[in-house]
Amino acid sequence: MSTSLRAVLQKHAGPVRPVYAGADETAEAPAEPEVTSIDRAALRSDLGVVRRSSNRWFAVCAALLSTLFAATLWVVIAYVDRPEVVRAAVAALGVSSAGLVTMMLRMWKSKSAAEYLITLAAHLDAATMKTVIEILAKQV
Repeated sequence: MSTSLRAVLQKHAGPVRPVYAGADETAEAPAEPEVTSIDRAALRSDLGVVRRSSNRWFAVCAALLSTLFAATLWVVIAYVDRPEVVRAAVAALGVSSAGLVTMMLRMWKSKSAAEYLITLAAHLDAATMKTVIEILAKQV
């Protein structure tokens, strides 16, 4: 089972037509689309997998970030008399932590979107839910 939010949204939205820069989707009235019922149980299950996966990887990234910071702090204290080593350790911390924080933000966004959709799936009618999923599938 796929654990990416994009894959889950595309699975439940069906084929998504791309939107190009400068395109005006409101210019012509689209034909009334057939509204297929959404399998809410499968949607909730798939989104739950995305949420749990994002939580797990977020925790891994947080642990790596903490370990990286502790290791850099140890290098700075242990090699205070060797500025080239300290400079290299601080540079490695900066580059690595920037990448980890970026990954953590993506996972948090994915987790939050999954939680919102799980909540919406319980309260929206099928046509509105299908529209929400299609819009998010284009953006993710």
